[in-house]
Amino acid sequence: RSPVGGTPGASLLCSVLIRPTLPVGLVPLTALAAAVAASDACDRVADVRPGLKWPNDLVVAGPDGTERKVAGILSESSLRGGEVAAVVIGTGLNVNWPSDFPAELAGIATSLNHHAGRDLDREELLVAYLEGLEPLLAKLPTDEGRAELLDRYRRLSVTLGRMVQVEIGSGAVRGRAADLGADGHLLVEVGDEVVEIAAGDVVHLRPED
Repeated sequence: RSPVGGTPGASLLCSVLIRPTLPVGLVPLTALAAAVAASDACDRVADVRPGLKWPNDLVVAGPDGTERKVAGILSESSLRGGEVAAVVIGTGLNVNWPSDFPAELAGIATSLNHHAGRDLDREELLVAYLEGLEPLLAKLPTDEGRAELLDRYRRLSVTLGRMVQVEIGSGAVRGRAADLGADGHLLVEVGDEVVEIAAGDVVHLRPED
């Protein structure tokens, strides 16, 4: 569903079904691969390079420097006998939104066409995304492929190195987003301790927060 009143052509919404040969603990890397591929596709087709907000958002800075969400990615896995049978990666990218946003979205969301200065071909974006995603996923079963993915994600990350607050089931973790683990988990420095977070809602804190 388009976030702006169901406007036809406003968004690119797709799901990719894969059957990876990965341990359960490495499945989160599939979503990170999708995020890198989606950012690459935006750069290739629209000449707009979104940053990656861990774990599953693509953001673009507006004229005031505020990061606004342009895409979101979610993955769900199906297990059989304790092994990964399938993973579905869902991607929603705001492509050709009208210039007038609903008030409740104006400060938090954006659209690719607003930054490209033109409307964009969703099919071209989809092809670029899938062409970039396939080799990243193909390499995930190898140590080298996972290391390459994490290195690319780090370079595009707008979360790492910043003070963050992460809402998790047991409360909130507040500290500096230091790095990613080998499985894509976020490593947050809280004082002298490093907290590993598998999933959670991240808020980027301002220096005065």
